Amino acid sequence: KATEFFVVAYVITSNHYPVERDILRLKKKFNTRWRGSISEFKFRNDDDDTRDRVLSTILDLDFDLGYVVIRKSYVVDRLRTAPLLYRYSVVNNIITDLVNGYDVKDLTVTVDKSLPRAGIDEFNRYLADKLSWRQVVEKGDDMPTFRVYHLQSEGQPGLQVADYCAGAAFSYFERANPVFYDLLRPKVKFRNPSWGNIPW
Repeated sequence: KATEFFVVAYVITSNHYPVERDILRLKKKFNTRWRGSISEFKFRNDDDDTRDRVLSTILDLDFDLGYVVIRKSYVVDRLRTAPLLYRYSVVNNIITDLVNGYDVKDLTVTVDKSLPRAGIDEFNRYLADKLSWRQVVEKGDDMPTFRVYHLQSEGQPGLQVADYCAGAAFSYFERANPVFYDLLRPKVKFRNPSWGNIPW
């Protein structure tokens, strides 16, 4: 609520196993050195040395990166906390990018768990409706097989990668620190400024 920007990062890969493997290997190295002190990589909590090492690992991974960035001052107050705004700004952009950018046959969406049960159900329904509209109605393709998981990031290396990508972008947009975001620029395939003039 006290920040100027809302930032969401999404990581797209056709094979999540190398992502999980390399992040878990890095975590094991840290925990061997620091005696099991790291449960997950989290950009906001990690020091700059850890950030450098995690981002160096991330840069070698095979994935496309997308962002949704909103300048909050462009959103009217009554909509800032509305679930529909979150679903629209996040799901609509991501599904549109996936359908337009790839030949989607089988899709797994893993979301950092933050919503209550009712919110998760609404999110999943909205995603299914949006995917059907973009893929079947607009593109004219068959509806892909898909599943949605809402999981805690601690046990999900892919979510930790997305967290790092989001944190690097937030550090740039909110705090004018481009150091970490600049490293990730070559991986950014999708940029979605839903509201506001975004200084990509």
